[in-house]
Amino acid sequence: MGALACAVASPAKAQSNVTVPFDLGYGPSTLFPASQGTPVFSTGDQLWVTSHYNTTLLIMVSYILSNSTYFLGPVRPGTPTKLLLFDATYPQGMWSLRALNSSLSPVLFLVSDAAGAPANLALAQARLRGGDLEMNFTTSFGLQLQGAQACTIGSQNSSAAVVPVPAQSGGGTVTLSMDGNEIDATEGGPGTGNFTLQVDLYYSYAFLAPNSTSILLFRSARVATTGAVLITNSNPSASMLLQSDGRLKTGRYELRIFFDGAQGLSLATTEVLVTGSNSWVWLGACTNTPVYSNSFSITTPLGAGPVSWPRTLWLTYTVFGEQGFANISLGVDIAALTFLGSPWGVPLSSYDVGVVTSTGTKEIDVQNGTMFMILSSPQASANYTLGLGGQTFFRGTAGPIEPFTSTTLPFNVSELAVTYFSGGSPYRGGNVSVSDSEGELVSAETNSHGQAFFYLPPGGYNVAAAGGNGSASMSVTLSLGQKFALELGLQTSTGTSNIALVWVLAATAATGAVVNAIVFLRGRRNRP
Repeated sequence: MGALACAVASPAKAQSNVTVPFDLGYGPSTLFPASQGTPVFSTGDQLWVTSHYNTTLLIMVSYILSNSTYFLGPVRPGTPTKLLLFDATYPQGMWSLRALNSSLSPVLFLVSDAAGAPANLALAQARLRGGDLEMNFTTSFGLQLQGAQACTIGSQNSSAAVVPVPAQSGGGTVTLSMDGNEIDATEGGPGTGNFTLQVDLYYSYAFLAPNSTSILLFRSARVATTGAVLITNSNPSASMLLQSDGRLKTGRYELRIFFDGAQGLSLATTEVLVTGSNSWVWLGACTNTPVYSNSFSITTPLGAGPVSWPRTLWLTYTVFGEQGFANISLGVDIAALTFLGSPWGVPLSSYDVGVVTSTGTKEIDVQNGTMFMILSSPQASANYTLGLGGQTFFRGTAGPIEPFTSTTLPFNVSELAVTYFSGGSPYRGGNVSVSDSEGELVSAETNSHGQAFFYLPPGGYNVAAAGGNGSASMSVTLSLGQKFALELGLQTSTGTSNIALVWVLAATAATGAVVNAIVFLRGRRNRP
């Protein structure tokens, strides 16, 4: 792919001593100096030309391989003139534009519909890995693809582009939707409103480099605009007429949104994929993945919930300078079960989740207290177990489980909050373990506050902590739904590291009753 030019040069002034005094393009406002490269045309495009020669020229446009003439007529100086509208009957390949009544060199340009060929986009495999959905795809274009991007979109409205309103214009958001030849704008909160809004659409055109039949350059140009509309709190919606010289080519567009508020003019940008005359897909609704070959993979995290779970894949690409796109419905039905400790509302991530039997599932993956599933039927079920240290504490059946649902299953447990001290201060990086009569159940590292949290069924446990050249332990008994705060390893002013001071705060969450107990465990004081 060639370099992207940041601006389009202005047409040359009328003169007769230039080699190629033509501008070519898709319409009166999208004409480009032929000396800087000639546009690549495809089906549906119009060929326009402006001559800066000082006399009327007799122009002939022909297909080089067959020498067939498709246009023959006059072009007056400085007058944008439409020569052709390419349709499916026009041959693809190199064309020439000649001025028959002059010695001017011919202009070569390319007609290509390669990007419109079927992409044969297909999902080859979908699997669950570590809380992510990994998908492998194939397409028939292979290495011919240039600048290809893959984009997965969930159930959110992908036809509405949500754009942040700059602070100078009051903040908040504005939603833009394409409706035929109009763009609808709706302000969203929280913002102060009261600004005017205008939208420009920019398209990246492909060009043959001067004196070349194969080197492509790309240049961005404004192809459509809207009038300005006023958005206020009392009138938060408005429609803007889209003004363009001709049809909008399908492909990626940059939207440049101009806001004029109380503090002056400001700009925001986003990208859309125009898929037809009445619709676009907001590419800001997804994360683009570069595609470099005819097989590629996309990994989507599933933790954000069903709205973000992928349902559709859009592939955008360039072939021989022309933009193309393809899309498929993925048909990968995802569901999730999250096992929560109640009443604390935290995932039981330390528990081992086992699946005894399941129906209607293709694949199951458990991560951090959540069971992710790829379903094979509209309704599935699963018999599960939850355990610690090889012991099963809970078991049950979940179902019916439907596609694109996330369900929480609560389990009544107690919260044990352990704070471990070393040298008189909360110790980060200490190891805290919880055991019962059958052995260790679970362990965790203390955080920056010296704390570790455990969510356990009612019962008796031994809690041990170590780190910082010290250790401490204590036995506790937890009641159903109880909040139990335990401090281990705290020294007194006269004690040393072998003196443990334990503070216990037990609160029954269901009733709100609070019991305070202070337990001092003193060891022998070291003497010199």
